[in-house]
Amino acid sequence: MGYCPMGYCPMAIPTCRPSLETSQSPVELVEAKPRILMFTTNHIYKSMLIILAGISLIVHSGCDAARVPDSVTVNSGKGSPNGDFIATSFDCEGGGAAGYAYTNVNLRRVNNELNPRDGLLGKHKTWSGFSDIKIRWIDDRNLEISYRQIEGPEYKEQNATRVPTKEGITIHYVVLP
Repeated sequence: MGYCPMGYCPMAIPTCRPSLETSQSPVELVEAKPRILMFTTNHIYKSMLIILAGISLIVHSGCDAARVPDSVTVNSGKGSPNGDFIATSFDCEGGGAAGYAYTNVNLRRVNNELNPRDGLLGKHKTWSGFSDIKIRWIDDRNLEISYRQIEGPEYKEQNATRVPTKEGITIHYVVLP
């Protein structure tokens, strides 16, 4: 072990003169490296913990248990002539701060609950675009739905998407002027 005029030299460096590039001695430079590495390692661990905490919050915020249920208002409901099915026109609101409100029609077996995301009209089930919906059973296997729709280029794909049949029921659509 060498003696350094600046203090004890653990690296056994024979001379301990300051480097030309820096005012620090080789001993100070050697001792600084572990601190820099330790800071970097701690920084990486802290960053990883923050990222994992963020991912955890995102995943848990999407859970159905924490989700506030949609508010559904039934406008009208008509049972099929044979009593096996029910067609329901409804309004739905939900989504919290980003919010949505829409009107649609649901067709289901009598024993099943109304699912507001299982609408017959439109590609995007939470888009508004339909109104004045009327339901009429033609017979046990044919349902007629008449309604008004918002026109415009942004609604072209939305309006063109309709469920043609469901559970053996043929659905006939009448777009009102």
